[in-house]
Order: sequence, then C-alpha cells, then structure tokens
Amino acid sequence: MNPRVIAWAAFVLGAGASVAANVAHARAETGPRLASAFAPVALLLCVELVAQVSWPQGRAWAWGRWLGTGVVALVAGVTSYLHMRGLLVSYGETPLVATLQPLAVDGLMIVSSVALLALGRSPAVPVAGTVRTDVDELLLVGQAVAGELAARGDRLTRAALIRGLRSRGHPISTTRGSELLKALRDAA
Repeated sequence: MNPRVIAWAAFVLGAGASVAANVAHARAETGPRLASAFAPVALLLCVELVAQVSWPQGRAWAWGRWLGTGVVALVAGVTSYLHMRGLLVSYGETPLVATLQPLAVDGLMIVSSVALLALGRSPAVPVAGTVRTDVDELLLVGQAVAGELAARGDRLTRAALIRGLRSRGHPISTTRGSELLKALRDAA
C-alpha cells in the first residue's frame, strides 16, 4: 500500500478522533463545539502546508513555518488530550485508561504528521499511475517544462517546475525540484 495513503489515513483517523472527542466534550451550544474542533483541523492544515508548499529558502521562512506549526501542534495536543481525558472520565473509565488513551491519539497524529512531512520531502514518492524516474530523465522533462514556460512568457521557478513535472506524472519533492532547477540553470 502507498505510504502516503497510510500516513494520510492515520492522520485523518487521529484528527477525526480528536475532533470527535473535543466536540463531545464541549457544551451543547454550537459555538463551543466549533471552537473545540478548530485546533485539530488547524494542525491538519499546517502539516499539509509545511509538506506541500514550495517554501523560499532562508532562516526566517524556516522559523516561521516550524514555529507556527509547533504552536498549533502544542495547542491541538494539549486541547485534544484534556478534552479526551475529561470525556473518558465522564464515561466512567478508570483513571489509568483516561490518562493513557488520549496519548495514543496524540501519538498517532505526531507520527503521521512527521511521516507526511518526510514523504513531502522524499526524492520521489511513487503515487498510483506515476513513474519513478532517474535524474537524467527528469532533466529532459524539466527542459520540456522550462521550454513551455518560456513559450508562455512565464518565469522558470521551482514551484512552476515542480507543477509541470507532477502534471506529467513525475513525483518530485521540493528539495529535488531545487536541485533540478539548479541543473537546468547551469545547463542554460
């Protein structure tokens, strides 16, 4: 099975359990229920943004994305843990189970988040219907993408290059996209 599918399934399962516990723990009014569901959903979006956006280089960008994601993860983890623990206690679970069970959900979300980040940066993640290629073939496809961009009057950027490669069925990480962009510019 595709590792990206497994990582996403695990993340969605963890986020779903967290949202469900948070909402069940909240008062019956709509406002508290929506507010309690926010943190796990925000974490899901942060992880996807960190994994998928072609971030510019530089310390400020790195600090911004990692610090921001860390804050959201901390808030989501603490909120999720306390809500799930409170819910389990209210259901009559033993103190040990009520203390430990939420850690399984938070642990699942941590591992799946890290897996999604790792998969977003891997050299080539095979996806159904795509072909893993070597660097030489990527260089040829990259040259074709660069040519199409030039013909349209568009600038050759890492993001445009990656989009062009992915649209042709060549999975590529942002790191490998940067390397390919450098190789294309060196060849020109």
